[in-house]
Amino acid sequence: MAQSSNQQFGQTGNPTGGKALKPSAQVQGKAGLEARQHNREIAEILTFFPYGPGFFGGTLAYPAKKGGIFSRAVKLDMTKLRREVNNFTNKEGLSSCRGEIKSKLDQDPTNAELHVLNAILVYNDAMQAGAAELNKLQILKNALSEIGRAMHNGPISLFNTNWLVAIYSSYLGFLSDRLYRLKTERSSGQDPDQVKLQTELTHQVAMAANLKMISERQKGIKRLNGMLKKTSFFVKNLDKKLVGKAAGIYLKGGPDQPIVAGESLKCGTVLQLHFTLLNLYSNAPFLSTLVKQMLDMVPEVHRDLILQKRMVLANQAQMEFYQAFAQDKSALARDLAEKLFSFHANTIDQHLGESLLDRPFMIDPFVKYAWMVKDSSHLFRMDQNNERAQKALPMLRIVQGERCEVQGAHQVASAIIYDLQKLISKTVS
Repeated sequence: MAQSSNQQFGQTGNPTGGKALKPSAQVQGKAGLEARQHNREIAEILTFFPYGPGFFGGTLAYPAKKGGIFSRAVKLDMTKLRREVNNFTNKEGLSSCRGEIKSKLDQDPTNAELHVLNAILVYNDAMQAGAAELNKLQILKNALSEIGRAMHNGPISLFNTNWLVAIYSSYLGFLSDRLYRLKTERSSGQDPDQVKLQTELTHQVAMAANLKMISERQKGIKRLNGMLKKTSFFVKNLDKKLVGKAAGIYLKGGPDQPIVAGESLKCGTVLQLHFTLLNLYSNAPFLSTLVKQMLDMVPEVHRDLILQKRMVLANQAQMEFYQAFAQDKSALARDLAEKLFSFHANTIDQHLGESLLDRPFMIDPFVKYAWMVKDSSHLFRMDQNNERAQKALPMLRIVQGERCEVQGAHQVASAIIYDLQKLISKTVS
C-alpha cells in the first residue's frame, strides 16, 4: 500500500522559542562581576533564537471576533494601503498610512492583513533608526513575530512572503552578529554556569548559520515575483478552498487549466506558488505550524501533489537534522538521519517506480538520500556508511540516465557520486 505524505518525524520545529538559561550569582570579586554581566547578556540573547513556534510567545490563532447586532466590519482598501506602505518604505513621498493602519487596528485588532502592513512599517523604522543593537534586535523580533503570527491567521500571499523573508533575514543577520560577538568576548571568570552558557552560545552560532540558508533558497520566489508581480495574484491569499479547487482541476485536466473559465489564472500556477512558499517556509523552524496548515490544504488526489508534500516534510526533517548536529545532539541527529533514509527510500519505491523523472520534485528523494549519506557519515560506522553509499550510487545513476529529464540534474548527481566514491574508498582502505 502506497504511503501518503502524512508521515511525521516527531515534533517538527522546537515547540519553544529561545532558551532562558539563568546565570549563577555565585561568582565573587571583579572577575565575578564581569562574568555575571557577561552571563546576563548571553542569557538574554539566547531568548531571541527562533527555535520553533514558541518564538511567538503564545497562542498563534487570533481570538474570535466579537459579534453582535451593532458590530460592523471595518472598511478597508487594502490595495491602496499596500501601495502606500510600499511607497513609504521605498521613500517615495510622505504617507498617512501609518496613522490609518493604527486607527484601523484599534477598531479591528484581529485583522491579519493590517498586522502584516504594521509589521512592515515597524521593520522599516528599525532598519532606518540608529538604535542600540539589542534594542534594534527586539524591534525586529516584534516585527517578525507580528507578521509571522498574522500569516498563521490567513494572509498567505507572495507579497506578504517577500516581506516575511526580508524581516526574517535581517533579524537572523543582527542576531548572528550579536551571538558571534558575545562568543568572542569571553570574560575571565570560570563560573560553571558561564561554561554552560558559552556552550549553548556556540551551538546557537552554528544553528543561526543553518537558518540563514533561507536567503540562498529564494530562486523559486524570485521567479514567481517576475511572473506575478504585475498581476492581482501577487497579493491574493492562498486558502484551502482555492488550493483544493486548483488540485481538483489539476487532476482532471493538468496544470494549464484555468481556475475560472475564461480567466488567465491557471491551476498549475496556484499549486506552484503554494509549494514554492511551503519549500521556503520549511527552512524556518518557527513556521512549522504554518507549514502544517498549508500541507493540510492540499488534498492527496494526485501523485505529483503527494510527492511535493513529502518533499516539504523531508526538508523540515533535514533542517532538524542540521540543527541537532549543530547542538552536538548526536543521538537525535542519528535518529533523524535513519528516518530520512527510510522516508526517501519509501518515496522512491512507492511513488516513483520506473517513472520518467521530468520535474525537480521527482529527483529530490534520489538526491537527498545520497546527500544524507554524505552529511551523516560521521554518525555511523564505516560499514554502515559503505552499505548506504552502495545503495545511493544506483539512485544517482538513475538521475544521470535516460529516465531523468530535469535540467542540471546530471551535474548534481555527478558531484555527489564523486563524494560517495571517496567515502567508499575510506571504508575499504
